[in-house]
Amino acid sequence: MAIEIRHGLSPSLGRGFRSEYADLAPERAFVVYASEERYPVAESVEVIGLREMARMLGNPAALRS
Repeated sequence: MAIEIRHGLSPSLGRGFRSEYADLAPERAFVVYASEERYPVAESVEVIGLREMARMLGNPAALRS
């Protein structure tokens, strides 16, 4: 799993994240930001709100779904 934390309300995939994502080839990746919406931005990459990400990290079974 790969996680990038972005400041602001309109997250985008940074150049460094894209490079690391390509090198590591994780099954899932998340871009965490300061809002509540959750949506895909690329194959196996989702934008997710900070609160929801914290809930997922508190429940490891949720990370596998």
